[in-house]
Amino acid sequence: MLDTELLPAAEADSKWLMVVLHGLGDSMEGYRWFPGIMENPKLNYLLVNAPDDYYGGFSWYDIYDNPAPGVERS
Repeated sequence: MLDTELLPAAEADSKWLMVVLHGLGDSMEGYRWFPGIMENPKLNYLLVNAPDDYYGGFSWYDIYDNPAPGVERS
């Protein structure tokens, strides 16, 4: 199961959703500022951490060997 966090829209009945994925070695923590600059009261944001630890952050798949298992977990 992926670690996720939903940041709700200012407009409570909004069904708009942006899924925010980080890059290699980063985490959802690096994108908590993002909703503030978007200034869109209709957008919900789903922040997602990749499944594999990678030097203090996370990775979506193995970049050196076989990426398939990581892609499937993601």
